[in-house]
Amino acid sequence: MERIKADDLYAYRFLSEVAVAPDGAHAAFVSRRARDDGKGYYACIHLLDTATGAVRPLTGNGDEAAFRWLDSNTLIFPSCRTGDQPGKTAFYRLDIRGSEAERAFTIPLSVKQFHPLPDGRWFVLTRRPMTPPEDLPADQPQPGRDYTVFDELPFWADGLGMINGTRMSGWIFDPADGSVNQITPPTYDMEGAAVSPEGSRILYWGVSFEGIRPDYRQLMLYDLATGQTRSLVPDGKYRITQVGWWGTDIWFEGGDPHTSVSRSPKLYLLNPATGDCRTFCAPDGFLGTSAIGDMSLGGDSLYAVRLQRDVTALLRFDKVGNFAPVASYEGIACFDIIGENAYLAAFRDHRPQELYRQPLSGGEPERLTQFHDAFLETRQISRPEHITFRSRDGQEVDGWVIRPSGYEPGKKYPGVLNIHGGPKAAYGSQYYHEMQLLAAGGRFVFYTNPHGSDGRGQDYFDLVGRWGTIDYQDLMDFTDEVLRRYPDVDADRLGVCGGSYGGYMTNWIIGHTQRFKAACAMRSISNFVTSISTCDKGYLFLLEHMGLNALERKGVIWDESQILWDKSPLKYVRNVTTPTLFIHSNTDYRCWMDEPLQMFTSLRQQGVPSKVVLIHQEGHELNRSGRPVNRLIRLNALCDWFDQYL
Repeated sequence: MERIKADDLYAYRFLSEVAVAPDGAHAAFVSRRARDDGKGYYACIHLLDTATGAVRPLTGNGDEAAFRWLDSNTLIFPSCRTGDQPGKTAFYRLDIRGSEAERAFTIPLSVKQFHPLPDGRWFVLTRRPMTPPEDLPADQPQPGRDYTVFDELPFWADGLGMINGTRMSGWIFDPADGSVNQITPPTYDMEGAAVSPEGSRILYWGVSFEGIRPDYRQLMLYDLATGQTRSLVPDGKYRITQVGWWGTDIWFEGGDPHTSVSRSPKLYLLNPATGDCRTFCAPDGFLGTSAIGDMSLGGDSLYAVRLQRDVTALLRFDKVGNFAPVASYEGIACFDIIGENAYLAAFRDHRPQELYRQPLSGGEPERLTQFHDAFLETRQISRPEHITFRSRDGQEVDGWVIRPSGYEPGKKYPGVLNIHGGPKAAYGSQYYHEMQLLAAGGRFVFYTNPHGSDGRGQDYFDLVGRWGTIDYQDLMDFTDEVLRRYPDVDADRLGVCGGSYGGYMTNWIIGHTQRFKAACAMRSISNFVTSISTCDKGYLFLLEHMGLNALERKGVIWDESQILWDKSPLKYVRNVTTPTLFIHSNTDYRCWMDEPLQMFTSLRQQGVPSKVVLIHQEGHELNRSGRPVNRLIRLNALCDWFDQYL
């Protein structure tokens, strides 16, 4: 059997958008795979027969990444095909019983989300400038092409680029006459929408702002019959994170924007007719997972996923506030509920994603797809071994160790500590290509969920004002525990790596210990004084994580620059002797590229071996959704660096 290779990335299938037909006879989902040229992903819609378990592809153009059921036999989806024009979105209708897809209509907007309405109209979301651009002569300087104006916060956003002066707006499209009418105010920036069960109202959430986008969210209700919009919650009351219909009621997950970002939100139930709003549940933690989550209704219950320590649980809630797990997986990407079953795109048995059918009564799930069977039969997979240790405050902390491919007891191997992002993210036992690749290169790979990680409740993930303290201690203690339990890990050949918050911690670690012989900081932060002002979430997220409430500070961060500097790895760069690689993207607006460059320049000036691999036209999500060819550049650079120095 072969060892895992970097370009095995091309063998994986990434599943999403699971949705069951109204009659429950079929489920559809999207499958993505890397294109052969490495410049993107081939996406197509697959169909599952829920009675037989048979799965077949429905589309083949390669860009069908979203869809909706119109009825139990008909799908509609956007797709770019011959003759389609930029700035417009063509939709195609497909009968699953065997006909070819037919063009249904074209919406004169670049559609980001779409929702069918019972009367044949559509509610769609698009990002557009608040003020239409002037029609300037071609020989004149053009905004966006020749220059950009910043007069708002945020002025850019990771994955979106320059967003200054733009808003995600909501529109009603009528295929009968091709008209589009905006229903949201010009300054309103939407985050999502949901059509009521009877189809007469549109629930949407986001915030209206000018100048600085606040951290609270507004909850709005639009009446299709009257064209009237009303606010459902007072402005500034909630930091709303998730919303949906629950019969005639509305549920949402929200917290107080005037309290710390580390405070667990509550679940609220709102009656839109009376305006009554009550807390119905206060779970200790966030719904969804640190990677991706979903919600679905089934009967009188609300189903949601949540990370619970080292597994992702499918939970069932009732309106009284009771909740209980239905099943646990290594990871859940998305799901839908019909009848007595859930259909999930999930990780299980340490294999890449597959589609599963999970009885809501509990019990073992049924795997419905075999996308990775042939691949797994030809590869050496090293399963992670779960271990625990006690942190200095007495908490039991989870960790995992992957032995090198072809491991021989008694032989010494280098080891690599891998640190997750977030910090409110978490590792588990699910399949990770990067971890398998590092192990395939003859290394022990170990990773843990230090304080600040998700899945353990508010007290555990509260790291506000404490970055580089107890989390650093956990990581060092975990490394000691791995060396104690696995004597074949060579303590003189240790490496450390991580991305985002994990990149920050990598930069922090090399300034506080010389025990690691090589490091790789990916999409990292080195200087909070600069990142607060350049990160797309810096003036809110980062500021609050440093313990400086953005609403109270009113943006005046320089008065507290010493706090920011004390938490900055760059302050401790004189202590660094570890050869360090920085991997970054030049359009990463979550962690702007000045962050690794500051560390790199400082290390070079003091003679520490260092290098920057700056990948073009990618953002913060390079390692998860970047173009395959660029993801390979990252993986190969990481492995080559450790080969050189370990």
